[in-house]
Amino acid sequence: MRLVEGRTNNLALDIEQSLLRGWPSSALHSFTAFSDICFYSDAIQLESNRHFQQLDRLFPESYFILNDRDPERWIRSRVRHSKGTMLKRAMAYYGGSEADVCAIWRRDREEHNAAVLDYFQSNSRFLHFKIDSDPVEKLAAHLKPHFSLNLSAWRAVNVTTSQSLRPASAASDL
Repeated sequence: MRLVEGRTNNLALDIEQSLLRGWPSSALHSFTAFSDICFYSDAIQLESNRHFQQLDRLFPESYFILNDRDPERWIRSRVRHSKGTMLKRAMAYYGGSEADVCAIWRRDREEHNAAVLDYFQSNSRFLHFKIDSDPVEKLAAHLKPHFSLNLSAWRAVNVTTSQSLRPASAASDL
């Protein structure tokens, strides 16, 4: 992807470009929230949420939420993501089988979650949110000092793969 006025059309690529330029990037300041900060192709696999420490330093008053769930359900979701194209791109990138990629994803997830939980262990702006078991009220209470969630706009989606909660419409009150 090409940069247009210092930005791409993908937040993960914008963050990686910012890192190359030495932070901070004014492009990142135009967002209220970062989510699903990833980019996958046959040649590039970016999970820019891995830069949580730099993002914490860049945005010191920010909230951080680790969305977590059963590891095997998470793997199955990734395998099926975008009708399997995410898995195919990862297999091409790593030069491995589905089993190889799933093993890499498991290891990376375990390492990432451990690093996040260690780094934010005493940070009141951090929430470890288990999307397959925690009620959305827990998320709303955590964000309440600065954001108000309209709980009636939330519903379960992709229940067979994630049990995650997402806004029922694009216009949530977050």
